[in-house]
Amino acid sequence: MSSQESVNTAILSALDRCLAMQADHLALLETGCLTRISQWVEERQAVVGHLRHALAEAQSVGITQELRDMLLQKLGCILNHEKILSRVAKQQRGSLSDKLSFLRRGKKALHGYGQGRGGSPPQFVSNKQ
Repeated sequence: MSSQESVNTAILSALDRCLAMQADHLALLETGCLTRISQWVEERQAVVGHLRHALAEAQSVGITQELRDMLLQKLGCILNHEKILSRVAKQQRGSLSDKLSFLRRGKKALHGYGQGRGGSPPQFVSNKQ
């Protein structure tokens, strides 16, 4: 395999990996499964770093018109998916914020039923004399 072909393969692989990662993150966001969200940042940095490295190699070797067209198409898809991910993430954040404020109101209401109101503590009566 020539250097040009290996660079083309690396770029296309990096682009496909980025698109697959975005699809995975979008599916998890839409279902509300946020348990792995802390790992997403590392995963995204690794995938984007791999893509940058592949693009830097391509710049030194040169890019064919066919690859350039494919790059533009896939990068457009990546940008569109990022916009969708951002929108869904904002919706999830708003939903979680609403739930949190609802839970805080409930917690305050429950404290109103407790001993925190300044009265004397309950006393127990014993049958023993």
